[in-house]
Amino acid sequence: MNFKKTMRLGSGAMALVFVALLGACGGEGTSPSSVLKELDAAPSYTQEHTMRIGIWEAPAASETSFRYMMDAGVNMVWNVDSADYFRLADLNGIKVYPNLARNFGNSLKQLSTLEQTNQKWELYKDHPSFGGFNYVDEPGCDNIADLPLLAKNHNQNFKDREFVVNLYPSSFYYQHAKNIYNSYEEYVEDFCDNALVNLPDTTRLLSFDHYNIKRATKNGETVAALSDNWLYTAEVIAHYAKEYDADTHAFLLTCEHYDYLPQTYESLRWQAYTYMSYGIRGFSHFTYSGGGFLIDPPVDVGTGVPKNEPLYQAVKRLDNELLAWDDIYLAFRWDNVLQVLGSDNLAADGDYSNMLFDYTSMSAESSPYISSVTATKDTLVGLFHDGNGNPGFMVTNMDFPTAVMPEGTEVPGAPDFDTLGIDEIRIKVDGANKAIVIREGSVSEMKVQEGTIRLSLAPSEGVFVIPYRIKK
Repeated sequence: MNFKKTMRLGSGAMALVFVALLGACGGEGTSPSSVLKELDAAPSYTQEHTMRIGIWEAPAASETSFRYMMDAGVNMVWNVDSADYFRLADLNGIKVYPNLARNFGNSLKQLSTLEQTNQKWELYKDHPSFGGFNYVDEPGCDNIADLPLLAKNHNQNFKDREFVVNLYPSSFYYQHAKNIYNSYEEYVEDFCDNALVNLPDTTRLLSFDHYNIKRATKNGETVAALSDNWLYTAEVIAHYAKEYDADTHAFLLTCEHYDYLPQTYESLRWQAYTYMSYGIRGFSHFTYSGGGFLIDPPVDVGTGVPKNEPLYQAVKRLDNELLAWDDIYLAFRWDNVLQVLGSDNLAADGDYSNMLFDYTSMSAESSPYISSVTATKDTLVGLFHDGNGNPGFMVTNMDFPTAVMPEGTEVPGAPDFDTLGIDEIRIKVDGANKAIVIREGSVSEMKVQEGTIRLSLAPSEGVFVIPYRIKK
């Protein structure tokens, strides 16, 4: 069954989605309970994984700056190239990624030559904080052909440091004339074929920035609007990362700029948990501290002291929440995502569809573990597995406010999630009698009755669920 065309069951009823069993579960009609392993104890995850938490524009090279960054969970900075920064980063354990592209703006970037790259390596190689090179931000199609030589050189000579490139999102990709001849999927695939395949001994990374929450006008009032191809970008990156065995990284819209709205903790976590439903494994804030075009950045570039205290606290809260359970999340590998239309929307309009879902085409229509799922709000259920084959689900309340916070509130003009309601979700996993639930960074255990996991998610909230079956 297509999740986007769920039958309306009547006013106030939940939209019940029956998930077809995959062939891997056995013959037609076989219960997925045979897939869920029977365990002696709850799954345990003690790996020392660390999620990337970065910032695009770094504050001043000072002890004050680093104290605030460390408190906010930041462990990487982009585009820094100074001896003082490397010295402080060495002392504080923050990774530094210098930028090698030699010009910025809307033109296609001119990449560094092998000779220039090797010269930079000699400058940075002895710093433990040197995480790798940011070779180029948003390369155009013309740049892709220049990447194999750089990637092969990196893999041969710098393989213990990362080869980083941040790709266009689909929202801006087609705005540049030289990109219109390849689809966005072809663009990402070309990058994988020209860069990632030439990095067999180096961490592979697919990174992108798609800022999604914009200012719009409706009936003469300012409202919050979404980029309709946002999830399309995420799914393309996610599927190619799976195919090419790559790590993933996304930039979060953090600061108000251009026509993008200001942000709060709720809107930041909504972005992060939505991305995590697509298996995204690391984040950076755009922008955390600087950039002359920004409105009210959270940290002063010159001093490193918080300038926008509410936004700084929102960033700090989200980052540390994610880092509190990154060892669990990063122990899982992403498979796909289920898109569930909420019964509240279907009850109001039997022909309702979610614009963001409509722009995607690669979402799953079934899971070998889930026999049915219901939700009152539009919901994403990311499908994962750990190294032992145990399933995990990243469940995100996708309900989004069209309203913005009125004047006089803490962050006027930000998306107003207080206007939204609770998402009541039921996930049927035949055979499950227990589940681990991670909510706001805290881990708890849930008893599961008759295989049904019952979740109540606040607006913008996401939880990670690990169902399992304990021997009785």
